[in-house]
Amino acid sequence: METGKSFPLQAKFDLAIMDDWCRFLDISPDLVPSIHISGTKGKGSTSLVASSILKSAGNRVGTFMSPHLVDIRERFLIDGKIISKDTFLKEFWHIWDALQEYVIPSSIKERHIADVLHSISDEKEKSKLKFELESSEFSEENSVNNVGTPSFFRFLTLLAFSLFSKENLDAQVIEVGIGGTYDATNILKRPIVCGVSSLGLDHQAILGSTIPEIAREKAGIFKPKIPAYTCFDQHPEALPILRKVAELQGTSLSIARPLHHFSKFQEDHKYISPIIGAADHQRSNTSLACELAGQFLSLSSNPQAIGELLRSTHISYPGRRQILDWKLPDTRRQLKLCLDGAHTLESIESAAEFIFLNKCDVIVLNIAKNRDHIPLFRKLLCSLLAYGISSIPSVIFCPATPKISLSDKKEKDAYSISLEHQRILSEDWEQLCMGYGFPCVKCICSDAKEALEIASTLSIHGKIGVTGSLHLVGSVLAVVDSEHEDQAPEIEIF
Repeated sequence: METGKSFPLQAKFDLAIMDDWCRFLDISPDLVPSIHISGTKGKGSTSLVASSILKSAGNRVGTFMSPHLVDIRERFLIDGKIISKDTFLKEFWHIWDALQEYVIPSSIKERHIADVLHSISDEKEKSKLKFELESSEFSEENSVNNVGTPSFFRFLTLLAFSLFSKENLDAQVIEVGIGGTYDATNILKRPIVCGVSSLGLDHQAILGSTIPEIAREKAGIFKPKIPAYTCFDQHPEALPILRKVAELQGTSLSIARPLHHFSKFQEDHKYISPIIGAADHQRSNTSLACELAGQFLSLSSNPQAIGELLRSTHISYPGRRQILDWKLPDTRRQLKLCLDGAHTLESIESAAEFIFLNKCDVIVLNIAKNRDHIPLFRKLLCSLLAYGISSIPSVIFCPATPKISLSDKKEKDAYSISLEHQRILSEDWEQLCMGYGFPCVKCICSDAKEALEIASTLSIHGKIGVTGSLHLVGSVLAVVDSEHEDQAPEIEIF
């Protein structure tokens, strides 16, 4: 995907193709009444909680979310359970085989070329670009090719809408992938309600470098006369933009009410989350989910009823404040693994609390190469110090994906780049610790399996934190579940 100014032009083309794919495949995204959710932080949690409320009200619910940790089927839930392998494969091959016969209509290609050329003022450059575009096959850099093979997320989005349309559902909760305006899920035309969870700086190369720019993209899911909500603690720079986009779209934006409006959801003034192990920051996500589900169920004027539905649900959400007791193979040493994926300043601060509360003396850590790791490192370190730790936990850096066969040059190069990135992370972490006057123990591993083995030798009490990239958390879960290859992590609403 190209970045910067060219992103909307290409993405607009891709969205037009999404509509045409749906027509070709006879998929109706709006067939099942939907809740559509965008945001930077917490949109996955919001989606799960909203789904749980709808399920508690007696609805059969489909949930589409991302990313997956171990198994791609984690992205597709029916009534709170991951779809079966047979169901996934049947739908996968149905979509895949059908698309082999698809050819991009010339009218869509011509509109795309016209949109791109409209943005170019220099006639010489315009003439050259016109020739390149007209002879282009819309291959790798353009997300689709001339015979219409979708990119990864677009394919999964088509699969989700096709699958859900066949499952006799009463509702579907659809989480945006990236952004909103040009996201593949935005082929939804008439959702029942839209929501935007907490916003922050993320995917700046694609969505914009400021909160207002990102807010504009996230609000792109708003539709005329469709109610829209955002969280009660939304970023102050985002709120005016969300309101403005809602106004331009001919709808209204409501602020989710704090949780105390949903009576009986607090006991002794302590927050209780339906997500097992959740932190206090889930208040915002939970109240937004209450509003979205309430609007869907026509219960907005009866918050107590929503609270009662919510109170009867529990959600298992792997990789988010998850604690696993696991015996290391060979040595059989009992380890306590504390997993909490985090990729924003707010989530890394919450992860630091989780690591501190569980007395972890070793952290397995990875920050994706496309993120600015220095502010995240600083927030992690300062948060740990604020909680009063006496010494910095040992930190193990390793690639977020397992070490795979390196016979393929492309895979080998990608793995080499990932290892080099670990070296950079390690050095920058050491420099930061030294700057605060703390010595640190750190090392680099080849993959999650080796990281857990080394963590076992470094940890005094066998308490190990795993944070940063969700892909790293997934790799750790894959190691833990390696004796159960066929099982996906249990995302479950019960």
